[in-house]
Amino acid sequence: MTNIVSNNTRIFLAGKRMRKLGMPCPPRPPEDGEPWCEEELLWIGYRVELAMQWLKQKKVAEMCGGPIPEVPA
Repeated sequence: MTNIVSNNTRIFLAGKRMRKLGMPCPPRPPEDGEPWCEEELLWIGYRVELAMQWLKQKKVAEMCGGPIPEVPA
């Protein structure tokens, strides 16, 4: 359980740093037991952060009766 929390925290923090660094690189699947490299964590974190922002915008739009935003690419 600790490992999952640690990885989620790393991905979240990587997503926050990604905004400052510019374009993300696409991740590759790691081999069995191989850790993700920093660029891959940044990319994953960036995508997770975009998804979370979209979910918040969607919830607000549904509550206020506004248009639902497009899903981020």
